[in-house]
Amino acid sequence: MNNQNPKQGTLGERPARGDALNSNVQNSNVQSSNRLRNARQNAPGIESGRAPGAQNRSNPNKDNRTTPMQHPSGSRPPGQPAGQRSAPGVGASRTGGYRPVQMSGSRQTNQSRRMSAPYRGEDYSQMSPEQAAAESRRRAEARMADQRRKLVEETRRRKEEKQRKRVIIGTVTVFAALALIITVTVIILRVAVMPKSQSGAPVDSTTLDPFAPSIETDADGNIVYPDMETVGEGETPADIPIEVPVNAVDDVTEAAPQPPAETTWENYTFNFKADISMYEEYMNPKGDEYLTLINSTHKLEPDYVPDDLVDIIDTRQDGRAVQQIRLYAAKSLEAFLIEARAQGYNDVTVTSGFRNYNYQSQLFNARLLQYSYLGDEKAYAAASKIVAVPGTSEHQSGLCCDMHNLPAADVSFGDTPAGKWMAANCHKFGFIIRYPEGKTDITGITYEPWHFRYIGRYHACKIYERGICLEEYWTSLGRS
Repeated sequence: MNNQNPKQGTLGERPARGDALNSNVQNSNVQSSNRLRNARQNAPGIESGRAPGAQNRSNPNKDNRTTPMQHPSGSRPPGQPAGQRSAPGVGASRTGGYRPVQMSGSRQTNQSRRMSAPYRGEDYSQMSPEQAAAESRRRAEARMADQRRKLVEETRRRKEEKQRKRVIIGTVTVFAALALIITVTVIILRVAVMPKSQSGAPVDSTTLDPFAPSIETDADGNIVYPDMETVGEGETPADIPIEVPVNAVDDVTEAAPQPPAETTWENYTFNFKADISMYEEYMNPKGDEYLTLINSTHKLEPDYVPDDLVDIIDTRQDGRAVQQIRLYAAKSLEAFLIEARAQGYNDVTVTSGFRNYNYQSQLFNARLLQYSYLGDEKAYAAASKIVAVPGTSEHQSGLCCDMHNLPAADVSFGDTPAGKWMAANCHKFGFIIRYPEGKTDITGITYEPWHFRYIGRYHACKIYERGICLEEYWTSLGRS
């Protein structure tokens, strides 16, 4: 029986068309297998998908070996027995590289896009694994360097901001300290130059009790400016000192000539800058009509009111009522202020003149009300140090006035140019400083450079020449 395949031709015949195709397929598979094996050997680490020496993360104890990939034809490499694994380095390298991951869909598309995206002119798809790793390190180092640079800049900015704040705070502190030092220095100097007689000066009642009621205004609705007389019941003048201080020489206008032993009203003559000859009669009256002493021991009757009161044309224009004093005193005051303006002192005005007994009582009672929380005796003592007891105030006589160029009466007026000139020249017009400095123990009243009393030129010059107060002059005349 012939066992030959019927489809196979005889010797020398050409093989059939199907046999030729099978042979070509087998040869193609063998060639593909050889090419794949060569590619694996030339690209080490492709199958492992890890860097050389990397351990298996899922199982650290498992040997980091690469399972040989199946050939497309299903066969193993030539010369390898069935079931035998490829040795390291044969068919698969363990020296590093990346294992391609089979992905499908959008993940594979995005992966390919990231790998092929250019970075600073580079293209990952054109790099070897070593170049890609180096580029990744370079990128990481660049990011770290940029972060360090930003951190250094932020630290420097914060230090500069803190330094600016320190400079500003230091500058403000220095200026505040300088202002405080200047303020304290001014206060100390002012206290140092303050006259000794001011140590016992009366204090405004508002500084004693912030809840004390305010003083009522007068009938005309004007603010009340009480005098600062500090007289009390039963007080008597102290003994007259033996030595009498001599006042400074008048160097503003022509000095008063030294009167002869027997002085008369006509011996005192002065040359003034302004023409005030029409007032000579009033400045230099004859007789002693205006030489009166009014204090705690020489009181006025409650119903006493002068019958020759006239308006003062130089009353301060701040809403207060026009002040009044007696005729001779008012005319002499006009001459006094005319000469003051001729000397350049234009801002001196009269703030207070005549006060009747009832008005003085209102002022005193208002002070008593303010100090009522101290008790009857202490309230009376405190009030009498600020407002004269009714009947003991010179303002009731109509022969005195308060005048200055300050917002309110203050001892500092005596240190102003206007205050100095008026103190040095008031006797030429028949006035005296009623409560001079250093005579508080005698007058019972603290120094008041704004309080001027009219007594006539003759007696005023006598008092000025001897440097005494009215109480001392009164006693020198043998009057009680």
